[in-house]
Amino acid sequence: MTTVFIAFLLNFVVLFLIYVIFVLGLNIQWGQAGILNFGLVAFAMLGAYITGILMFHPTASSIMQVGLGLPFLVAFPIAVAVTGVIAWFISPIVKFGLEELAIITLAFAVLVHIVTDNEAWLTGGTTGLMITSNLNDRLDVLTYNLAFVGILLVVALAVYYFTRTLNFSQFGRILNAIRLDELKAKSLGIDAVSYRMKAFVIGSVIVAIGGSLYLYFVVRTVPDLFPVDLTFILWIALLLGGSGNNRGAVLGMGIYMLLDMLARLYLNIPAHPEVGAGLKYVVTGLLLVVVIVRRPEGILGPRRSKYGG
Repeated sequence: MTTVFIAFLLNFVVLFLIYVIFVLGLNIQWGQAGILNFGLVAFAMLGAYITGILMFHPTASSIMQVGLGLPFLVAFPIAVAVTGVIAWFISPIVKFGLEELAIITLAFAVLVHIVTDNEAWLTGGTTGLMITSNLNDRLDVLTYNLAFVGILLVVALAVYYFTRTLNFSQFGRILNAIRLDELKAKSLGIDAVSYRMKAFVIGSVIVAIGGSLYLYFVVRTVPDLFPVDLTFILWIALLLGGSGNNRGAVLGMGIYMLLDMLARLYLNIPAHPEVGAGLKYVVTGLLLVVVIVRRPEGILGPRRSKYGG
């Protein structure tokens, strides 16, 4: 294999690991707490853009007028914490029904996308936001991708272990009880709204971690790097593998990424690049229909690991 192809594969592994972090955050919200969040990508954007603003060095010629020039290791925890605070402020929306939640969270994602697209003084607008990375300055493309695979593998495993431990804890069991029968849980004195608010914040913080690391990998972020339909890619992966099951979430994302890579390699028509992308979604949609018909709970489903193992 050529160096270019190896770098391509490593880039896909990096993207897969970032998406795994995202889908594990979604699994906390939907698979455990039953929170219908169609605006998950907003928290990835917040994690990335807040990190970028904290790291950016403003100059007289730059469009952006805000930036603190902090190193990534300082900006990263601050960005994740700020995103968590934002998530906590809007978390009371979990008291609404599924339909209202879907509309509100999707509207929030669109709102964040509009702000990052138009407020150039803060986010760079359509031009984007660029940071400096010590890894990017010192390593070649192949070594850089390989280094990030190692970093993200450690983070993804840590997130997996954390969410698995959380799901097996008393907190996870209460969330599972609320999701299965909220009325019965309330009759036992459980404050369902409070627990769902906490699950909403935890899931959002996990997604922000992935968004911040994604920015550090690509070095430059633009609004289109986090399209609103990314949320639905995560939903497809979770439904394929099985919600409420961490292994199912990872499996579903692996299947989606494999289909995406095969489509890029074998369905690429130079004169009509949109055909390959369209066929990828057709195949993924057909697979999702088959899985839902044959296995409504996903390929693995919650039965394999009742509390998300």
